[in-house]
Amino acid sequence: MFLRPALLSVAAFVTKMDMSGLTCGSISVPGESPIRSATAPNNEVDAILDPAAVWKEKEVANAFTDIRESVPLAKEQLDLMVRIIKTFHQPNGGARPFTWLDLGCGDGPLGRALLEAFPDSQGTFLDFSEPMLETAKSKIDAMGMTHRVSLVQGDLSSPRWMEALNQQQPKVDAIVSGFAIHHLTNERKQALYQELYDMLSPGGVFLNLEHVASPSLEVEKIFDGAFVDSMHRHFEGAKTYEECEQAVYYDLNVDAEANIVVSAETQCEWLRSCGFQHVDIYLKYLILALFGGVKKQEDEASAPL
Repeated sequence: MFLRPALLSVAAFVTKMDMSGLTCGSISVPGESPIRSATAPNNEVDAILDPAAVWKEKEVANAFTDIRESVPLAKEQLDLMVRIIKTFHQPNGGARPFTWLDLGCGDGPLGRALLEAFPDSQGTFLDFSEPMLETAKSKIDAMGMTHRVSLVQGDLSSPRWMEALNQQQPKVDAIVSGFAIHHLTNERKQALYQELYDMLSPGGVFLNLEHVASPSLEVEKIFDGAFVDSMHRHFEGAKTYEECEQAVYYDLNVDAEANIVVSAETQCEWLRSCGFQHVDIYLKYLILALFGGVKKQEDEASAPL
């Protein structure tokens, strides 16, 4: 995750955590087969070598599922994401439903926004954490929209994540990701961006809402303070200001070693090198950025240079 929040109720757990419990299972979806998975079971060695693996622990994952809405400009981020997709999305005349992928979905805030914004769409939620997928499923169930989605367990650190997807499905029209890709090495980020370009249908949109590199520690500190203020407003008195400070600043080292942040400008250059058009940093707030691009239309891709 992009930030260093921590709930005091989880601090003791993380300190004493038995990493040997990191295993992957399957999750049943009403009317569907269990969650598809392309990941092998994890063990204690996996958790030590991969700091991000702690998100596979249920207690850790559950501690952070409600923090997303208290991030600065959380609503504006989702609204802009939907507006950009609607701007570039070309209806296919009813030949097939609008399809999308929420990559590294966590508890699914981006995908749930797409379910509401595109009532006839079908989507896939993909994450490497079974507890996160369980939480996403419960929230989708509460919306009454389980029949419109698939939930897939896959690890973005390898191209094998694509093996868990239904190989018979057509290319997707939109791919979104929130605070997940920054855990990958820079080499893997660039390879993933090419995989996503190839997976999109012509005119398809990719948007990454991400933690990006800051030019200085001072800018990071500005964001930390803004996040505390935003969280305090969000909870409307349910948490004191001091509790919000603790939640933001108390560093559990949950996945700090797994963060490999890069500037949004650099990543936009990577997207352009993949072939994306209309590449831009659509929104930036200190260390948060929404950036992405659009795949060429078929007629543009085939036009002579």
